[in-house]
Amino acid sequence: MDDAGTPFLVDLTFLTRLDQAVSVVVATPGYATLDEEIRGEPPNPFKDCLGADVLARVLLLPHTPMHRTVQDLAAAARQELTAAGYSDDVVACLMQALDPVPARRPSPLLPWAQELRRLVAACPDPGRRRVALSTDAFDRPVAAVGGDRGLRWYTGAAPDAHPAGGPLPPGHGGPLDVRELATVRDARGITVTAAADGTGLLWTARPGEEWTAHTGDARGLAVLTSPRGEVLIWTARHDELLRLRLLPDGSAAPQEVLPAVPGSRVLAAAWDATGHTALLVAEPDRVTHCTWPARPGGAPERATVHAELGVDRGSIALHRGWGELEAVLVTQNGTRTSLSRHHSGAPWASVECVRELGTQVELCGIRQGIARLTAGPHRLTVVTETSAAVKEKILHTGPARLADLHVGHHGDLRVAALVEGKVRCWVETWAEAWELVAIRQS
Repeated sequence: MDDAGTPFLVDLTFLTRLDQAVSVVVATPGYATLDEEIRGEPPNPFKDCLGADVLARVLLLPHTPMHRTVQDLAAAARQELTAAGYSDDVVACLMQALDPVPARRPSPLLPWAQELRRLVAACPDPGRRRVALSTDAFDRPVAAVGGDRGLRWYTGAAPDAHPAGGPLPPGHGGPLDVRELATVRDARGITVTAAADGTGLLWTARPGEEWTAHTGDARGLAVLTSPRGEVLIWTARHDELLRLRLLPDGSAAPQEVLPAVPGSRVLAAAWDATGHTALLVAEPDRVTHCTWPARPGGAPERATVHAELGVDRGSIALHRGWGELEAVLVTQNGTRTSLSRHHSGAPWASVECVRELGTQVELCGIRQGIARLTAGPHRLTVVTETSAAVKEKILHTGPARLADLHVGHHGDLRVAALVEGKVRCWVETWAEAWELVAIRQS
């Protein structure tokens, strides 16, 4: 790095005597293909291109863990970059240098690097990672967007909504690097925000109050409002599941913990047909459904939802028409699995399994049914299913990501998503039509 703070990439080449063979792997693990290094091939532009490309991926996704091999990194890179909000052009440029066939990688390296830098600079704020949607006490849609630059709030009007709206949580003193985000409306109609930052610290805030840090090493996040008006927050840490209870008066009850498999991560939560909490938890080799005990000290019930590695996102909701739980799991390679479980306690059953990179699905229980929101590279759609009918509405044609689904005070649906680099919001009217409403940063 020079005196002006500009970083430079320096190529360090391993040198040996010409009459000696390289008998050990000479590379930082994960920055060169194992085959190329094990064969002891001499330095060449194709290996340099691959190493520079792996480094570029690390710089573009600084908070995404490193993969064990280049092959693993290349298999996950497209989904990871798309989920982080980088454009198709950036993804295509980076993937070109990760080509498994060395001769197809760009050469010389400098023009490729200059093009990648130009494309990244043209991306509109790619550091946004989470969107959480709720409504305030005046039934106004409120979207929180979190990422590398902290939290941003967007508010919009809604049919019969109060024009001024309500207060929002403070924009300072909280997490600066948001990895997980959730919002919920408490018993008084006040928006409560929960977020986990890049260090794993779990934060909460209410409007007019300072941010509060609760625990470290938080893995995943889910929130619900109990029938008594308490805000319930779940996360995983170390080898346990943790629940926080924020009481209606603003105080916090003692934390509750349950044992968990090390490396677990909370994906989502919902109320089941009996009024118990259905917690969706990703373990290292499977996803489980944990029924949180109704009383402190009670034993939880656990059931395997799906045995699959690399589950990145998940959603769970109660189909209020059939009384069944539904879940959707999305892996890092884009595989999306839909499952359901009958209220009799039967095992979880797979309903559909498709693969599409850059797809996100959110579920939400509605009157006599369920709503399914799908955001992907081609469109943004919402499907409502009741015991009487199934209706599909295409809200946007084109790429959409970071979507969330919420039910308003009167049972109408709200959708927020990142479309064309901007946060947009749709509201369902009393006639079951959908309107794009104006939304602005607050």
